[in-house]
This record gives sequence, structure tokens and C-alpha cells, in this order.
Amino acid sequence: MPLYPFNWKFLPPYTVPIVSQSRIEGVLNSITATFNSPTYADGTSRISGSGVAWSFRSTSSVDSGSVRGVTTAVWCYPATMSILSQSVMFMGTASAPLLLPSMTTNATFAANGLYVAVQKYANPFQYKTFNSSSLFNSGSSNSSSISSSGFAPIYQTATNVGTVYAWECQEAIAIAFSQTSSGGVVTALTFGAIAGAFVDPESTNTTVDCEIDGNLYGIATSGTTIGTTFLNSTSDFLNHNATAGSSKFVIYYPGTDVVKATAGLVEQRNMNSLLLSPKGSLIGFPNYVKDLVNGRFLGRLREIESIRNSQTGMVFRTTGSDIGYAMGSSNVASLNAVMLVA
Repeated sequence: MPLYPFNWKFLPPYTVPIVSQSRIEGVLNSITATFNSPTYADGTSRISGSGVAWSFRSTSSVDSGSVRGVTTAVWCYPATMSILSQSVMFMGTASAPLLLPSMTTNATFAANGLYVAVQKYANPFQYKTFNSSSLFNSGSSNSSSISSSGFAPIYQTATNVGTVYAWECQEAIAIAFSQTSSGGVVTALTFGAIAGAFVDPESTNTTVDCEIDGNLYGIATSGTTIGTTFLNSTSDFLNHNATAGSSKFVIYYPGTDVVKATAGLVEQRNMNSLLLSPKGSLIGFPNYVKDLVNGRFLGRLREIESIRNSQTGMVFRTTGSDIGYAMGSSNVASLNAVMLVA
């Protein structure tokens, strides 16, 4: 049985100040600034902690590899949390090496890279440290041990991060970054991530198919850039690649804190991205996800549909209302993209 449908909201694209474009603390601060907008891109009001608006917090506390007064971690949580009390964290520092909880074991991460993790049973008001296997203390008495998904790379070597694109819905967030050249010219490179309960297991079996709240929690990251092949179930965004620094798609196995499923789009759902209806209308196709370990069905991306080639940040409208937003491999060219349904 499908979960209730998401309605994604698009925040105004945020231009990263030039002085911050190649500094990881500047990118982290820009994430916070983007999601603290008082309005959405369509002009409607946004109030953090209300509706589908997530709340964001940040820290400059001294952890290994950080400097006092410099932002090292930004985390967020939805307006209405289920019993699993999820929080999503972005982090990065200018120091190297960093010893962080990865998705399988501790690993050295790149300086100035941007990473993301999601934790279940998180109390966002009791932050511990990004170096811990548990980023937060427990937000629920139903869990005796809490761990994060481990950090996955959104990017490791990006410079001149010029624009932040962001979307949020009831239980998930999505974010993309475009770059500028040294002369300020926007390039076609886009990095991105989706985090939270964005996979619908389409099952009510809380033993093996879904969590006790019916959700599946995970993260999907580009690692390098969102390529033009990410809808083809290759080693690209929305498909897990075991190579360090590459795209990651990781989902918690229901009822566990440590074991995760590696996921990828089901190849059979790779419809022709140029397809339109006979009258020329945009067509969106659902995306299904499988466990790459055993080939079994995991679920459907929640209101994240394959569409014809589009630019990141494009808004699809009909009769004056938004119907969805494009997130894809380029913000200046019409290439592979998905639509986040409004």
C-alpha cells in the first residue's frame, strides 16, 4: 500500500558569495541560508518548522579537524517527525585527513569535500559530534543503540560552488549545487543529494519491508557530478557505486541501525526521457528501486519521476500552478533530469 504522496517545494536559488565559493564553511553556511528563506520560489510564505519546512541548525564546535568559530556541520529535521525521529546532517572541513563514520567502516575523507548522512532516532537538540557513529543522542526510548547512515560524498573536489538549489517536502530534502568558472561564468556541472524517507516500500510489512512508521530512510549522492547517465542504472547518481568518492545510494534495512541496503534504479523503468504525449504534454514516469545485493525490490522514489531532458532548477507550471521541479545533471543545458512533484 503506497504511503501518502509528497508535495515538494522549491526554495529560491541561492547565490553563494564569491568569497565563500571555494570554502567548505562558506558552502555549509550557504546551505543554511538557502533553507532559511522566508518564502518559496513561487512566492508563498515559508516558516521553518511549519508545513513541509524543515528546521536547520549548525555548529562550529571543536571536533577533530575543525576550528572554533568555523562552521563544520549543518543538520536539519522535518516539521513533523515520526517515532523514528530522523535528522539529516551535512558536514565538511578544510583540514585533512578526516576520520569519519562512512557507510561501511571508518575512512579518510577529503578536505573541503561536502558529505551528508541521515540518522534515525535522532534528538536534533542533543548533537554529539560528526566523528561519532551516533551523531545525536536518542530521540526515542524505543532504541538502545543509534547510529548514522555514515557519510556519503556529495562532492570531494568541487571549487567555485556558485548556486545552491534546494527542495523540501514532508519527510525528505533534495539539494543541488552548480559551479562557476574563475571568471564567474556558470558551468554545466551539477552536484546533488537526496536524503530522508524518500523511498516508498509500497508495503505495510514492518518486519522486513519497512520501518515501524512505514518508511524507508536513506541517502543518495552524486559523489562527483550528476551525470547524463543517472537514469540508466549505471554507476551514477541514484545508483550506488562502491568506489570511494563516487555516487552512493544507501538505505537502512528496516528495524536496524547498522546494516544498509545499496540501491539502484530498476533498469526497466528507464523510459525515453524525450517522450511527450501526442499533444506535446510533459510525461513523468515513476522510478523504482532495487537492492543491488540481492536484486530484490525495495520501493518507489516518492514523487521523484523521470521526465524529458531538463535543466536543474526548471519549474514546470500549468494554469498558473507549479506541478514540479527539475533536478538533474546541468543547470544550463537540458540533460537527464528527474521531476520533484509539487
